[in-house]
Amino acid sequence: MTKESHEKALSDAQRRLNGEKMAHEKLDGSMEKLQATLADVEKDLKALTYKKKKVTALINKYQEKLSKSQENVTITEGEIYTIEENNVMSNDEVERLAKLEGAICLQSQLEICVLEFSAFFSFAHMRKEIHNVE
Repeated sequence: MTKESHEKALSDAQRRLNGEKMAHEKLDGSMEKLQATLADVEKDLKALTYKKKKVTALINKYQEKLSKSQENVTITEGEIYTIEENNVMSNDEVERLAKLEGAICLQSQLEICVLEFSAFFSFAHMRKEIHNVE
């Protein structure tokens, strides 16, 4: 091998080595960006998991309240039925009783609406958070 061909081979090898070094540096930079992105995603996932637990707990709380309220309505309706069966009422009392029954029904419907709205709002908020992460 001549000195010129040796120098040419050495120069070619040096160029390839420099190219590989640059590619390696690019890869390192990309790897660092990916690791940072992964850390952000894990942080967002942790936050969303926490929010999901809060929403689930809130829904359970509202369901429990609704169940207790429904139980109270059932008891009240039973008491009304007992009163109706045991007492002859005047027309005025029948009217007031009908209004009371209507109010109880309305209250029950309002509590259901509040529960549904709360659940919808919580899930809509979570879905928005998930889309913001993506």
